[in-house]
Amino acid sequence: MCPRSIARTGKQQKGNAMSIKKHAAAVVCGLALAATTLAPSAALAVGNTGTTEVTIQAEKDAQGKDQLSFDVPTVIPFAAKADGALVGPSADATKIVNKSVFPIHVTGMSTSVENTGWNLVADASKSTETNALSFELNGVSAATPADLSAKAAWNMGYAGSGADSVAITSTGKVAHVTKNLHSAQKAATVTWTLAAGSAQ
Repeated sequence: MCPRSIARTGKQQKGNAMSIKKHAAAVVCGLALAATTLAPSAALAVGNTGTTEVTIQAEKDAQGKDQLSFDVPTVIPFAAKADGALVGPSADATKIVNKSVFPIHVTGMSTSVENTGWNLVADASKSTETNALSFELNGVSAATPADLSAKAAWNMGYAGSGADSVAITSTGKVAHVTKNLHSAQKAATVTWTLAAGSAQ
């Protein structure tokens, strides 16, 4: 079964994380990680000695996507204040954690509000939309897909290195809400894309 993505609310405890074995593409599920070898080629030897280079890289799937192991938050539960400000959980309660034996980094973040009834905008406080929603994760707006491949702040060291996670600070706003917020309402789904190595 594929684990639930970061913004699927209502069925998981606050701040709970789940382990994801993932194709580091634009979906939040995938497979376990391993190392792979490339097809070898012959090297010309001279005299009675020869040399063979040894290389290592992250395993890739048929589409060339890195096979990684990491956790993402099951849910980011916002509390809506009366003025529309959204208060998120502590950053330490919502982390992306590397479970791979080598460094990885977040390369992209995209957000969908499909079938939620919310309208994702750049700034809900300035929007005229009904059920307007805007939020930022570590200062990155959810309103448009974000390229994080060059952002060192999204790097994670190998599992157990002490630098193997990225804590996520969450802030946001809502406006012109017609939904019943007495109980948690699903607002969006965030999809994370990751790759082996560090930001370039």
